[in-house]
Amino acid sequence: MPANTTRGYPYPVYGDTQNFPAQIQSLAQAINSDMQVLADAELATLNQPTVRLTSTTAQTATVGAYTTVSWAPGPPNYSNAGMWNSASPTIIQFTQPGVYLVSARLDLPASGTATEVGTYTLFGTTGLYGPNPARQTLRMQQTSPTRPDLTCIYLVPTAGETLSVFFRHDKATTFNIGARNLQATRISTAIGLP
Repeated sequence: MPANTTRGYPYPVYGDTQNFPAQIQSLAQAINSDMQVLADAELATLNQPTVRLTSTTAQTATVGAYTTVSWAPGPPNYSNAGMWNSASPTIIQFTQPGVYLVSARLDLPASGTATEVGTYTLFGTTGLYGPNPARQTLRMQQTSPTRPDLTCIYLVPTAGETLSVFFRHDKATTFNIGARNLQATRISTAIGLP
């Protein structure tokens, strides 16, 4: 008679001559089933909804108002879930619920002024946990670029929520935002708390 391991794998016991080949086949099939579960989980992890946008086209940052950062001209560096649309180049739209890791980086030129220039960068969202899940204030460098970085873990309870990056400065004149990138990837499908 075959016995079972703690994981439920059947195996022949020593001296069991009932049907050794069939028992070995049962063991192999049980192990194969467990391995397939692991392989499916790994594949699902690699295929989580993700978008990565980069733009090197200069964008004017106006004085005294928020500028919605654009990711045009596109296309995205990577997108497997249709989260960016060139018709709406300032937003990403979450197409599946879950917990996302979102990050953005802007490259701002040196201020070139002796007076301090402040910057304010934030994520803005239409979602339940908005309107501003992350923000950062920085002083611009006088002689070298300033690079605001934002990162947050963001809960998307329903598909269709949007997210944008906004930038504001207090320099006396307009200037151009340089290279920039935005990326979002789902890191969990769990929505509720245990």
